Amino acid sequence: MNYTGLSRYGQTGEDRFRSLASGGARLFVGGPSVASLYRLGNQSGDPSARQLWKGNPRSAVYPVNSSVIFTEEAIYSVDSGTSALTAVSIENGERLWETTEPVLADSNKRGRHGTAFLVRYKNTET
Repeated sequence: MNYTGLSRYGQTGEDRFRSLASGGARLFVGGPSVASLYRLGNQSGDPSARQLWKGNPRSAVYPVNSSVIFTEEAIYSVDSGTSALTAVSIENGERLWETTEPVLADSNKRGRHGTAFLVRYKNTET
């Protein structure tokens, strides 16, 4: 197997995971049928993950081919089932708002698997 680019973290990524875990980093896992937020490790660098919340059909965002923006308050992405640009709460995964306007242009259309490549402008929270 070719592990190009992973050599500084080891072939398994274990060193990188330990680095993230020591800060209590959060990891969002999303796809067509899964949306969950995890807290990695603890202050002692324990290589574990604890699920903070798991989405259900009426909550969270299920990105497939769209980028995800993660802030202290919300997760933003395009939901694969509705093609809606969606913001969900970091605290519980509940949808804060959603709109199909930037993805489908005509808000009267319905679509699936819409795509938008979100880019965070500067390093701001607002």
